[in-house]
Amino acid sequence: MADYRKPYFALFNAITEALMYLELGAYEDVRDILVEAQQTGEELVISQSDEEDEGSMKAPGFGGMRP
Repeated sequence: MADYRKPYFALFNAITEALMYLELGAYEDVRDILVEAQQTGEELVISQSDEEDEGSMKAPGFGGMRP
């Protein structure tokens, strides 16, 4: 099962930062922060999926060694 703590906290922190910039009227900065947060979140989820896929390729009975 995927661990969503890292992506969650990355997005939460970015949204918090974006809200501060929104109050200042720095709309381009808000957009940049949110786009970067989206990309970071996607990368974290995909990298976790890749790690899980690699773990499922372990050969049973061989101490987790790949065939």
